Amino acid sequence: ENLSALREMGAEIAVVDSLSDRGLGDDLSGVLIGGGYPEIFSKELEANYQMRRSLKERIMDGLPAIGECGGLMYLCRSIERNGEKRQMVGVFDGDVVMHEKPKALSYVALEASRSSVIADQGAALRGHEFHYSSIEGLSSELSFRVLRGKGIRDLMDGAVCHNAIGMYTHLHYLACPGVPAKFLKECRAYSRR
Repeated sequence: ENLSALREMGAEIAVVDSLSDRGLGDDLSGVLIGGGYPEIFSKELEANYQMRRSLKERIMDGLPAIGECGGLMYLCRSIERNGEKRQMVGVFDGDVVMHEKPKALSYVALEASRSSVIADQGAALRGHEFHYSSIEGLSSELSFRVLRGKGIRDLMDGAVCHNAIGMYTHLHYLACPGVPAKFLKECRAYSRR
């Protein structure tokens, strides 16, 4: 439904495979990395250095990006599971650690404490979180106060780096119509550079 909401607002969706594609196309003006289980594919994700480098370079150049839960994990520096540490994209300087038991399972209510690529300061967003990981050593500024749920740390979610945001919260765009509108506005601005 999130992709449909973006399409209805005029977005053209291109699918990128972070396991097999060797980089981002030059014509992309935004990236949405959805949830999933990157820890299961961490060896393959680490092996695709070209994609990791391409994604990091483009985000550091200002490409708007959303990393949602598994996407957040992929955008971090590394993922450690069962004693094996795998290098990821490194947009966010935190290291993901996998745990045996869930670290969060909850509906989430957020309030934007600062503006970001998906919300203006003061915006209220709702979603859910479900993850077995935590993030250590993350120094990025966090942009959402968590009113319900856990977030990344200290009842905050939404790590920010340039025009990228990474969050544990899974948003449903039909419940948060301002999110796709703001993201597409940022993508259009990037494409006009």
